[in-house]
Amino acid sequence: MGANCQTAPAQRCRRKGANMPAEPVELLSKTQPFSLLPLPVLEDTASKLSLMTFSQGTVLALQGRTTLDYVYLIRSGSLDLFFESNGRKTLQGALGPGDIFGAISILMNSGLSIRSLAVMEDAALYLMPRKVFLDLCDRHAFILDHFNRAFSQRMQNEPYAMAIAATQVTHFLSRIPPCSFLPEEELRALAPNTSSVFFPKGAVVFVQGESR
Repeated sequence: MGANCQTAPAQRCRRKGANMPAEPVELLSKTQPFSLLPLPVLEDTASKLSLMTFSQGTVLALQGRTTLDYVYLIRSGSLDLFFESNGRKTLQGALGPGDIFGAISILMNSGLSIRSLAVMEDAALYLMPRKVFLDLCDRHAFILDHFNRAFSQRMQNEPYAMAIAATQVTHFLSRIPPCSFLPEEELRALAPNTSSVFFPKGAVVFVQGESR
């Protein structure tokens, strides 16, 4: 599920026309790390953005369930960013004009939304297609470096790292039978008791008649 009009009722989102003024160029020029791009690249990137508006209460992304097709650049409004655990919001934060959402999820989590995102006040967002964003990362290493550093800093926060690990485990189990037949609530309960172990090539993992 990406950021398109199918993710919310029709009255909640509206796509603007393709002909946009210089505003998206100005927004990109003030938003790190895109502000470091040469002007011709900024203008070309801005021409590929879509401007959409979302009403209060619209849920744009669900933690561990929404596959992001866009990076969001916030033009106006206020959005609630959070993890959800046992029906409670944790590691909550607010995003506003000039903030970015989705870049780290696309780069570090296979496009799966790391946190949930909901509109608190009517918001206008520029949407950068995933392909456009990844192409910028390929052509301009400093963009990838910027988000790598941001992700590394966040992973030093233990609750954040644990929340990401739980989300990844839940998503993994949901795709592997017989766990895939379990309700999501049970998968979430299993996640804290599941660990990841690396085995190098050639390692003997189980021995017939001996391993339990």
